[in-house]
Amino acid sequence: NRFLPGQRGLGRNSDEGIYFALTHGDALFIVLDSVHPSREQTAWLAETLKQAPRSTRWRFAFFHHPIYPCSPKAPWAAGLPWARLFEQHRVDIVFTGHTHTFERTCPMARGRCRPGGVVYLNSSGGAAETRAVDRQRVAVAGSDRYDCREILAQGIGRWHHFCRVALAGDRLEGRCYGDDATDRPRVTFRLHK
Repeated sequence: NRFLPGQRGLGRNSDEGIYFALTHGDALFIVLDSVHPSREQTAWLAETLKQAPRSTRWRFAFFHHPIYPCSPKAPWAAGLPWARLFEQHRVDIVFTGHTHTFERTCPMARGRCRPGGVVYLNSSGGAAETRAVDRQRVAVAGSDRYDCREILAQGIGRWHHFCRVALAGDRLEGRCYGDDATDRPRVTFRLHK
């Protein structure tokens, strides 16, 4: 609230978290508060996904803590109820931060690569000291055991970067750029519906 006062009017803003959803074109954007998770927020997420207009071809979620990190940071197991809702309601990409790495998973469900699953994209190489990616990590997030050798589609550590995602009908294209002042992306990825 102190740094982004404009969010106050976008949705829920209480001790149970700051969270909201909006649609733009055929995309649904859901912003969640992983610092203050609550039953109320999870119930709101379930209802928001259930009531999403059928015209929303794309579904995205954004929050801070990654559920399945391939870095030294601990998995955010408290997010598993959200992960189950993302899987059930076919969220396309979950964007997170916190680890100061770039990590993109395969489409996942219950900690494993599965067709039609959810892609987790951690893009957090912006301001602070960046960290290494641990491709050999095997970890447990609550009831989900995951192996980074299996789930990590792309991982780059120690890289200051930003990502741009563009939608065009049934195609999504992501491009991630470093701070090396070139106009060519170091990472590209695509999803097709």
